[in-house]
Amino acid sequence: RGDEASAVMATGPLPHAQEGPHDLLLNGDFAAGTADWTPVVFGELGGQGALSFSVERIAALGDVHGARLRVSESDGVPYHLRLTQPVTVEAGAVLLLTSTLMADRPTRVRLGVQERVPPYRSVTVRIVDIGPEPKTIKLSLSNQHPALQAQYQLDLGYAEPGTTVWLAAARLREMWTQP
Repeated sequence: RGDEASAVMATGPLPHAQEGPHDLLLNGDFAAGTADWTPVVFGELGGQGALSFSVERIAALGDVHGARLRVSESDGVPYHLRLTQPVTVEAGAVLLLTSTLMADRPTRVRLGVQERVPPYRSVTVRIVDIGPEPKTIKLSLSNQHPALQAQYQLDLGYAEPGTTVWLAAARLREMWTQP
């Protein structure tokens, strides 16, 4: 009205039509079993036996396919036990990461996107507390680095031995790339 101006709340570039959202993860619904996913065990732990990985239908999550991750051994270092999938993240990419998690007991996990090789630049990695009730995590990410050969990662090293964690509906979408 008159010479009054409204306050600017937020600004940002809009994506071009050809840059619409697209999924970066393959088999995020686990319908193809364990394909495209890699369990990783680091350090002095007892090899791959420290973390077992299988896919099953999970009734508590709506009878969907999901990953079942059983921690048999842990040294408390979060990244010494992880489930990963490689992704390429473009410079300036704006991402939406969603995953539904549940555990048979209260535990802490880390979830995020990080470069696969040194210097291990992080797009984002968050610590999340989970338990017997399903918890859907939604993270908005923005890659402030050059294009990265990165990975989706679920770090399980905080979990006590004997803990089972379920992961379903893993999705990493590139919404657009900022100029």
